[in-house]
Amino acid sequence: MSDPRIDPRQLARLMQLSDVLRDRDLARLSAAGKAVAAIDRHLAALDQPATAPADVAAALAQHRHDGWADARRRVLQPERERLDALRQSAADQARLSFGRALALQRIKDQLS
Repeated sequence: MSDPRIDPRQLARLMQLSDVLRDRDLARLSAAGKAVAAIDRHLAALDQPATAPADVAAALAQHRHDGWADARRRVLQPERERLDALRQSAADQARLSFGRALALQRIKDQLS
């Protein structure tokens, strides 16, 4: 049951555009998720337990390493939070794009 007010060519173009936007947004979501995972791996590596130092030189080296690791955490944690916010925003946008593409597909199916 075809609706004379809907141009099938225009609907096809809209569907094509919505598919491109959906794919773009899904790619952005994937990239954002990978960036958060990379930061999480770096943070996890900084949290690896160290063996007890055997002598004073090793204890001093461990102390310096612990200070460096704390400084890295202070740098990485805000970056992780920023990237996680971007990931959440990308997820929201991907949901919208996916919904639009699905709605257009349903319109097409109803017209067929």
